[in-house]
Amino acid sequence: MNLAYIIQAHTGENQLVSLINQLTDVDTDIFLHIDRKNDELNSNLLERYSLVSNVYIVKDRVGVNWSGFSMVEATLKLMNMVQGIGKKYDYISFISGQDYPLKSNEYIKKYLTDNKGKEFIESRDIAQHFWRLKCYNFFRENKNNRKLYMRILDSLIRYPQKKLIWRNNFKNTKLYYGSTWFTITYDCMLYILNYVMDNPEYKKQYNHTSCSDEHFFQMIVMNSQFKKNVINNNQRYIDWAEGANSPKTLTVKDYDNLKNSEKLYARKFNYKIDKDITEMLRESFCNERLNVGRNNMLNNKTILITGGTGSFGKKFTQMILEKYNPKKIIIYSRDEFKQDLMNNEFTKRFPNDISKLRFFIGDVRDKDRLYRAFDGVDYVIHAAAMKQVPACEYNPVEAIKTNIHGAQNIVEAAIDRGVKKVVALSTDKAVNPINLYGGTKLVSDKLFISANAYAADKGTIFSAVRYGNVAGSRGSVIPFFDTLIKDGRKDLPITDFEMTRFWITLEQGVELVFKALEESKGGETYISKIPSFKITDLAKAMLDDVKPIEVGIREGEKLHEVMVTSDDSRTTYEYDKHYIVYPHFEWWNFETHFTPGGTLIENGFEYNSANNAQWLDVDGLRAEMLKYNIYDCYKANGLDR
Repeated sequence: MNLAYIIQAHTGENQLVSLINQLTDVDTDIFLHIDRKNDELNSNLLERYSLVSNVYIVKDRVGVNWSGFSMVEATLKLMNMVQGIGKKYDYISFISGQDYPLKSNEYIKKYLTDNKGKEFIESRDIAQHFWRLKCYNFFRENKNNRKLYMRILDSLIRYPQKKLIWRNNFKNTKLYYGSTWFTITYDCMLYILNYVMDNPEYKKQYNHTSCSDEHFFQMIVMNSQFKKNVINNNQRYIDWAEGANSPKTLTVKDYDNLKNSEKLYARKFNYKIDKDITEMLRESFCNERLNVGRNNMLNNKTILITGGTGSFGKKFTQMILEKYNPKKIIIYSRDEFKQDLMNNEFTKRFPNDISKLRFFIGDVRDKDRLYRAFDGVDYVIHAAAMKQVPACEYNPVEAIKTNIHGAQNIVEAAIDRGVKKVVALSTDKAVNPINLYGGTKLVSDKLFISANAYAADKGTIFSAVRYGNVAGSRGSVIPFFDTLIKDGRKDLPITDFEMTRFWITLEQGVELVFKALEESKGGETYISKIPSFKITDLAKAMLDDVKPIEVGIREGEKLHEVMVTSDDSRTTYEYDKHYIVYPHFEWWNFETHFTPGGTLIENGFEYNSANNAQWLDVDGLRAEMLKYNIYDCYKANGLDR
């Protein structure tokens, strides 16, 4: 699904950037028209997106006035720019800079795919608005046309016209009107452009009319062969409760209505009035999956997350609250300050659900505390670990206590307390380990897989998920490059120019854990099928004129990330979006433990970041960083963020 957004904006740079970040996707392009009256905004956006290949900005801008024909002119310029790209999109969606989607990019594309060929544009009976086209209006292109004195003057001139004068325009055309905003097919857009070009008199008939933006496109489409495909629903949530002249500005008080709406987009929002509402929406669906086939496994259940105040734990908690209705979520960690910060953050984000969170101070080394914490728990996610390679090397005994003895404590407490399932987070460094951190995590993985035999008839199911450094996380290269770039550096150090890594986001990591919770029968190691990238391309994506320096691989560092070894290929099955490495033990039974739908991979195959079939190039990396708000690559030349 190739999707183009055409956006008219006149103010609010931060709000517009947030909108673009949310809409950005691999197969999505953004086309912007910035009101000619705001040169500063236009200049800032040109600079911001100069390195971003999927964002296009109209240069020959129009000064747009409310309800004037200038709205139509700006829209036509956007459509012409879309056509000029030479790429055939499936759909063109027209929104304003004060709009925001109510569904994830995946959902929107799935919805449009399921309704392929339909035109989502409003068309209504024009009776009550007949005067808009049949009365002369001389003030719609006046920049003050929304002020009270101008509206009074407009009404005084219009009233006698309604009684005495009707213009002779649109004689042989059936009249329609509807919302300015729509989503139409590419072919429909081309028809509109060709119609306007072939019928120059059509535009002239709108001279000195009112609200032409609510008639111009509707009348072309509804008097064409595309009428039969029109769904009289533009999929926009708009609240007119405050009067007919302007829609209500949506705030956090409208969140429940917005979240429960079936519409794809909503308007309008205003950062100056309420910035939190769009952030709440973004967090609730920006990486929302379609949830096809997903059960209600976490509804009314108690979930405990070790290391719950970390990046993964916070994202996991957030996504549980967005997708399920848990009974209780226990955040188990050692740092009381981080727990307090998380409590304050989630109180603001989820005021109606904060009572479901419990914050337990505890260490995975403390078996007695785990026994107390696991009382009544249904599911455990084990994310706590010593993860820093140098710290583990310098403090090997401490790493063993946390990563190995801690795992053993989790296993015993879960079995004895009757936990239903435990999912442990693994790492690529546990595969063919070359440092102590990887070695301890390898032992930890083995403990959790073998725990299924140890549990015997107690019923607790153990599985693991494996992935590498999460994009943008504290341990990844992105914040490291970011710091250097903000200091004005162009010579970014790269340990080896051939180095590759897998690209995975926190949201994808959480989804993989959901998959394990839902499907696991015991002993599985889940691995996502995700794209690879070269570190040199990442540096280029973050800084266009980068001058990389090869500094040599550090101790304990690998050239490529490995997720499945060739030795494991004999028990690894490939699924649509992931692999599963199954154990090879007597207690594991294919008939009872295998998940249907998988295909045994080729013997000797190794899944690593160098031999991957999926790749992100420079543009793809920029799109991903924009989509997930990982790094403002459009401000990559040392500008302050």
